[in-house]
Amino acid sequence: MGRSSAIKSFGLLMIPMCIVLQSIRHLKEISPRNQSMVIHTSVWAGQKRLGQLAKWKTAEEVAALVRSLPVEEQPKQIIVTRKGMLDPLEVHLLDFPNIVIKGSELQLPFQACLKIEKFGDLILKATEPQMVLFNIYDDWLKSISSYTAFSRLILILRALHVNNEKAKMLLKPDKTAKEASQLTAVTTRTTNVHGDELIVTTTSPYEQSAFGSKTDWRVRAISATNLYLRVNHIYVNSEDIKETGYTYIMPKNILKKFICIADLRTQIAGYLYGISPPDNPQVKEIRCIAMPPQWGTHQQVHLPSALPDHDFLNDLEPLGWMHTQPNELPQLSPQDLTSHAKILENTKQWDGEKCIILTCSFTPGSCSLTAYKLTPSGYEWGRVNKDTGSNPHGYLPTHYEKVQMLLSDRFLGFYMIPDTGPWNYNFMGVKHTPSMKYGIKLGTPREYYHEDHRPTHYLEFSNLEEGDTVEGDRDDTFT
Repeated sequence: MGRSSAIKSFGLLMIPMCIVLQSIRHLKEISPRNQSMVIHTSVWAGQKRLGQLAKWKTAEEVAALVRSLPVEEQPKQIIVTRKGMLDPLEVHLLDFPNIVIKGSELQLPFQACLKIEKFGDLILKATEPQMVLFNIYDDWLKSISSYTAFSRLILILRALHVNNEKAKMLLKPDKTAKEASQLTAVTTRTTNVHGDELIVTTTSPYEQSAFGSKTDWRVRAISATNLYLRVNHIYVNSEDIKETGYTYIMPKNILKKFICIADLRTQIAGYLYGISPPDNPQVKEIRCIAMPPQWGTHQQVHLPSALPDHDFLNDLEPLGWMHTQPNELPQLSPQDLTSHAKILENTKQWDGEKCIILTCSFTPGSCSLTAYKLTPSGYEWGRVNKDTGSNPHGYLPTHYEKVQMLLSDRFLGFYMIPDTGPWNYNFMGVKHTPSMKYGIKLGTPREYYHEDHRPTHYLEFSNLEEGDTVEGDRDDTFT
């Protein structure tokens, strides 16, 4: 069997096994060449040992796919990306003795497929298990070999895995860049200040192209209306967690509200407060999220230096803070570590062993939670760090540790919001200062794009409506 044929078989049936094992928390599998399978969450309901179940379920679906193919299109060999898949696949493929099954431990970034919006939307809207056809190779095989196509696919997936935002910009370049290089004559009829009619011909795109920005609030406001769909797909990162230390329990009601009032790109944050049950001091139950006045970017959120103060918080202990982020990161960002270290240094009530950083990442069609605490070396580094870049000198993975986080609906939490003014200052950032003082009260925070958070937009709307009115003539008193 030639190398090209081997890669062709390799590309057809390798990925479902990999994706289920690496992304069981997302409950979905995707295959690279022309096949996509969605397993609905109802299939996993009430099941135990999900890792083992995922392997057998994947093998079952792969066997069903092979049976559905004509004999001439059935693969000659199947390469699995995890050796644990060998036994389930051999059992389900007993009817195909001519197919060679090979094991491997290939560390390929197939989970990056899940970052593509088309797949994420498909999985989010699925109401039952289904199998649909895609061609992720596009029309590459018309001009290149299957080996080259698979290599190209791996490069793209690696790019999506390393930097999702930048990879999408490269994969979908701005069309105006190509159009600007072409000289097209445009003739317009205009009138000068003297009333003379002019016919002007231009070959440059001057005043003809509209500027589009990622930060256009109109597009993001529409996207934010679908955030409520994600509250049923919340996953907690439980990898590389030490058994020692505190366990934090988050009530689902305030977590779902936090997701619904957020923005997909701009970060929002809140302070966490809670208590320990009388019988278990190693457990911390988060009872309150306090929303201070804030404005943010896609990389960090800016909060006042003063912390919330209220009688309702006197019986609770500070447990850290949480924030959203547009993409899931493989580590704690250095900006978060620096901000947390500065708060620990300036606030004696915060205990470095108890106060955590909780990140809520918007993954395609879902949300992922990860909790971190600083190590002593991380605190010392963040306390003196002045570099606000994305890759500061001296930042190490040993500066933080992941901690155990659980979700519960056994108890409910509540919110504290600013007593005067909104919590979201993104649309009126000039009013926000790090030294500002604020009080808080019991209440429910409004969503990110609520009218109270953007009064200038409504003033602009009213000015547009009044723009067509004709003002009355005024006498010139100087004539």
